[in-house]
Amino acid sequence: MNGNNSIRKDSLGMFISKKREEFGYTQSELGEKLNISSDIISSWESGETQPDAQMIRLLASVFEITCDELLNYDKEKEKDARNSVSPNLKSIIRLKTYQTVTFLLIGLIIILGFFIFGILEKNRTGFNVFDTKIINGVAYEKCDGGWEVVGISRDFRDGTAILEDTIKGGKVIKIKRNAFSNTFNLRSIVLSKNIIAIESQAFMLSSIETIVLNDGIQRIDKHAFYKSSISSIYFPDSLQTIGVSAFEDCTRLVEVTGGNGLYLIEKHAFLNCARLKDVSITGNVIVETGAFENTANLITVKLTNVRAMYTNSFVKSGVVNVYFPEDGNKKIGKYVFYECYALQSVYLGETRYGPEVLFGE
Repeated sequence: MNGNNSIRKDSLGMFISKKREEFGYTQSELGEKLNISSDIISSWESGETQPDAQMIRLLASVFEITCDELLNYDKEKEKDARNSVSPNLKSIIRLKTYQTVTFLLIGLIIILGFFIFGILEKNRTGFNVFDTKIINGVAYEKCDGGWEVVGISRDFRDGTAILEDTIKGGKVIKIKRNAFSNTFNLRSIVLSKNIIAIESQAFMLSSIETIVLNDGIQRIDKHAFYKSSISSIYFPDSLQTIGVSAFEDCTRLVEVTGGNGLYLIEKHAFLNCARLKDVSITGNVIVETGAFENTANLITVKLTNVRAMYTNSFVKSGVVNVYFPEDGNKKIGKYVFYECYALQSVYLGETRYGPEVLFGE
């Protein structure tokens, strides 16, 4: 307790001394104004004694302050300390504040710039440029195992797209679902060597006329070329399956060849291909129901190593001549050539038979 009082006394004495000096009084002159001796003033300022209430009022009057201000000399001291912050420190604080605000503004401008750039590029290409890589007008995105083709940009004008083999060390492995559907400025496309799949509806309702399939592609999924403008197609040996309705309603398709490794032609794969004339497939293939149904202009079918043909495989087609291997261990379903009124010859190996062999059976 005594320690606290001595600190307070010393602080009050220092304040009295400070105010006396501010007014230019000596201890004797201040004592005369208060009708006390200079020794009492000295004892106050040294902290040995304190003024009483009456002296407090007189001191406040002499120093032109209130009693409260005199008694709250500690707060006055704190105020003086705050006001005594060096100009250099204030300048440093202002500089740091300015730098912080400047960096924040620059960061916001950069972020806004990227945002605006993304919007402009999406309007130009149709793709989010931060997720998509666009090369020669063709758009690619990352997928499991590499990259996939996702379409063409809005400003694509070439008519022909040649796909990349790799992007940043990753293989381009497939054409994504709906990648080129409803595109009208793509006429031909050359697939890169690493592509293994054309996913469903990839070229549906597109203007594609010619496609060069790579030796490595394994499957063409359902509706991949549905109602497209494709005119002819050669299947490489690597192709294994053609999906449901993959070429349905391709009314400009004239010729289908190749397919030495083809395993399965799923139902309605070539349904309503009105201009299709020649089918020559060498693979050990299964032809499912209605695969070539209603192909009115189909003339020649050569299935060199066919394993099976399901019901109605060629129903209502215009087929004239059919060639099968002589091996009798093949599964031929009912009504394979039902309503094929133009059918003239059925060849089993080198032996020719009349249409009654398969017609309606």
